[in-house]
Amino acid sequence: MDSSYPPRFDHLYAISDLHLGGRQGFQIFSQGERLAATIGRLRHGIGDDQRLALVINGDFVDFLAEHPHSCFNQRNAVEDLERVMADPAFAPVFEALAAFISRRRNHLVVTLGNHDLELCLPPVRHALLARLAGDDPAARSRIRLVADGSGFRCRIGGAHVLLVHGNATDPWNRIDVAGLLAAKAACVSGRTPVDFPANPGTRLVIEVLNGLKRSYPFVDLLKPEIPVVVAILHAVAGKKSRLTKWLWRLPEILAGPLDDKMAMACLSDRETPGVPQQTRRALRELQELDRVFAGLAPEPDDNALLAAAWQQYVNEISEDVPGEDDEILLDLRLRKLRAWLPSWMDMVGSSKEKAESLRRTLNDVLREDRSFSITGPDRIRENIAELAGDEINFLVAGHTHLCRSIGISESRHYLNSGTWTDVLCFPADLLQDRERFFKVFQAIGDGADAAGLKKIEPAMIREEYTLAHIRAENNGVRGELLQAARDGSLTDVSNSTRFISTP
Repeated sequence: MDSSYPPRFDHLYAISDLHLGGRQGFQIFSQGERLAATIGRLRHGIGDDQRLALVINGDFVDFLAEHPHSCFNQRNAVEDLERVMADPAFAPVFEALAAFISRRRNHLVVTLGNHDLELCLPPVRHALLARLAGDDPAARSRIRLVADGSGFRCRIGGAHVLLVHGNATDPWNRIDVAGLLAAKAACVSGRTPVDFPANPGTRLVIEVLNGLKRSYPFVDLLKPEIPVVVAILHAVAGKKSRLTKWLWRLPEILAGPLDDKMAMACLSDRETPGVPQQTRRALRELQELDRVFAGLAPEPDDNALLAAAWQQYVNEISEDVPGEDDEILLDLRLRKLRAWLPSWMDMVGSSKEKAESLRRTLNDVLREDRSFSITGPDRIRENIAELAGDEINFLVAGHTHLCRSIGISESRHYLNSGTWTDVLCFPADLLQDRERFFKVFQAIGDGADAAGLKKIEPAMIREEYTLAHIRAENNGVRGELLQAARDGSLTDVSNSTRFISTP
């Protein structure tokens, strides 16, 4: 890095959400050779005197996929990282990164996501640096590990660029930064590892999704996550689904760290002063599932009954007796919600009926879905004020696994680099065809992975493997999304380019 702040570069590439982790059969990253070739070609067309930065913008290593599963593995994280770096599926990536950082004007930045928190621990950082740069002090000086959740800021030409993972805007996956610093301090001082408060998203992965992946490997890959994953798992697994059981506990999981008044305000849908918007959004995820579960009922009359039941629940929790003890009211509401949730899950029929109910539900829920539009709705963009000030010209994020290129103003732009895992979707034409959908439904129920689903319906698998690229030009800076081919060559993603004039 140069001595100026923010550091300056001529070109910057950003990738995110690699999710290198898990043993064979449990891995969602399968593009080691492609990514290695891409990293090897990043300097093509860049002058020898120009400074190039590669930013891995969160969820680089997926410690949550390592076995035994842990929300935050303070004791064995080094061993987990060593195993990941040696795994044949991932080793080409680390070899390519080591070759990349050995070049004098190449710089590597790694920011923290929500699946790789262990990178904040000094022994883990040391192991990663040793693998990438060995004992070469010059190479080590060109690696920056930003492991506190703050992100990385730099300048490209005259533009200010901020790179963050993006989970800070996600109430399910926000990181307790103070808890992370306490864990790091305990590690440095040799004290007993501290209890780290895992967020609901991490608990969902450890307590539910990792178990489900053994039977239903697709669960990590589906977009949009809610409500599609919930609807499919309920349809194929019903009450046996771990997700079903976990959902019954969701009010307690989400309300646990909150005080009673805050939790009750969110569950009752009232605009109570002092309740953070992030907290309110997290708890209201429950209410968004109403439409999905109601749609899974096999008969229209049952849909009406379920809708009426939900409204009854909403009405009941809105009619609390003023002056009642807050703790008693919270307990009452949670018990009511736990009692009501199973009624969503009782309506099941034959496989054909389940498949048809699911097809209708997904067709309804996804009819106007724009998850795969690069200008589609995006939580990070909607909450950009929480991440970046007005002087930031380009905000680059990841986390959502969905590419985005969205203008904010004449001098500001948002890019999301997407993911390097496969992404599963349900194309509109598939949802219009009962027979084709039933074949997919059967395959999902039989535990098909992404490769198996691709054989049945190739369009379900979106193999995009994208990067964000920001480069200095005459009179300004250009930002864009690029897609990597198998040989590492890069092509523009349509309608993703933005030029911002700078002094």
